[in-house]
Amino acid sequence: MARRAVLLLLAIAVGVLLAGTARAYTNAGPISEEIQNLFWAITLFAVIVAAVVFGILAVFLVRYRESVSPRPTEWIEGNRNLEILWTVIPTIILIVIVIISVPVLVYTDTIPPPDTTVRVVGSQFIWTFYYEDGTTSSPDLWIQAGIVVKLEVTALDVIHSFAVPDLGIKIDAFPGHMNHWWMQADVPGDYLIQCAELCGVGHYGMRGVVHVFPAGSQPKIYGPPPRPLPVTDVQLRESGGNATNPWSIAPRNLTFSIGSRVNLRVWNNNSNPYDFRIDAPPTTISPTNQTPPISNYSYTWLNFTINGASPGPIPYGPADVAARNNGMIGYLTIQSGTIIEVFLDDSGGGPGHSWSVRPDPLVIPKGENVTFWIHNVGSQPHNFTLQGAYRNVKYDPPIAPGNSAFAGPFFFPQDASDTYQCSIPGHAASGMVAPYIAGAGGGARQGGLPVFDMAWITLAVCLPVMFAYLIHHARRREDERPS
Repeated sequence: MARRAVLLLLAIAVGVLLAGTARAYTNAGPISEEIQNLFWAITLFAVIVAAVVFGILAVFLVRYRESVSPRPTEWIEGNRNLEILWTVIPTIILIVIVIISVPVLVYTDTIPPPDTTVRVVGSQFIWTFYYEDGTTSSPDLWIQAGIVVKLEVTALDVIHSFAVPDLGIKIDAFPGHMNHWWMQADVPGDYLIQCAELCGVGHYGMRGVVHVFPAGSQPKIYGPPPRPLPVTDVQLRESGGNATNPWSIAPRNLTFSIGSRVNLRVWNNNSNPYDFRIDAPPTTISPTNQTPPISNYSYTWLNFTINGASPGPIPYGPADVAARNNGMIGYLTIQSGTIIEVFLDDSGGGPGHSWSVRPDPLVIPKGENVTFWIHNVGSQPHNFTLQGAYRNVKYDPPIAPGNSAFAGPFFFPQDASDTYQCSIPGHAASGMVAPYIAGAGGGARQGGLPVFDMAWITLAVCLPVMFAYLIHHARRREDERPS
């Protein structure tokens, strides 16, 4: 029997040692490497202690088995040397573990100089990532291998936890609070993102992927790979019209949104040369809004980005007025959702302040896509950012005096209120700050009752029931009293 026990213990020990070759995740970055090295160092101590304890146990099972020692041994009161030994040795082991753990804690908690910053926003039940250039992705994150990424982690509704086991990342996301952490992936590949905090019925599906791409494979060190730009064909025709307008242009209507990069391939299907022009100001379309003359039965390209809004459809077609009058004219519509104009002014403010922002307050509709048209009407560079629940809504690059910029579109799914301001140091203190109200304001909560409300409800129900139970059972019944 004892021999079988020894064999069983040996089999367990061999299994534990072999289990070290199987990893639950990949060491893809320096944080996970440090954490796993610490794990194996602590495991080594655990294996040594286990080997000593189970070895002594095996010796006792063999030495004092019934066939060898049929009579019980004498009672041993204690052994001071042994007690000192098994007190001092574990204490030394714990001190060593602390000594090797502190550098790892300091390393993981100290953010190196970042190459880029990514804001991580959790909401039921999806992750959204905001990059430095104003672009976003959801639910996946793209970063270049080898770079240091500073993470700013928050949530919009309930508590979430942003976890990437392969990279050694796990950091909580709290509504209204920003946690800071960092990430570095040295090995290109795809690594699972998961929410490690029960956040509701859809918690199981709150996943994503960190796509780590090799250096030099994309134009930027962050963000999704650039998609091939769609091509839109525009045809100029001295036919296809009607009795009033015999000529035509196809398509007659084009629709794009603010921020779109547009590739127009303009065809001249005629025997006469024509140019092509979009009647938009340079601040709306850049770098150019027109082409040189297009040879007959040929085409040319017009590539541009839409930077601004337009109060109505914008005509396009040949610059030749007669060609347009004959029907060779179309209209461009710029979709922007709701446009809200914001003015940053350092030329005058209210009492006690020399600078200001308008409107005051900034009213933002709930449940709509909103684009902010930001005007710097001052004499210094300024930018734009919201605080509170919508701190991801911002335009960080300084806007030069007299210039404008568009930020968005942004979606506002919940009620909230706080302030918006210029985030350049000192500008808000000079008065460049004002309140904003999204929806009904006040920060209405989403996703069920918050933790503290649930705690108060639980106490309000459980405490009376508990006291009633105690009082009821504390009273001794007549038949239970001693006679």
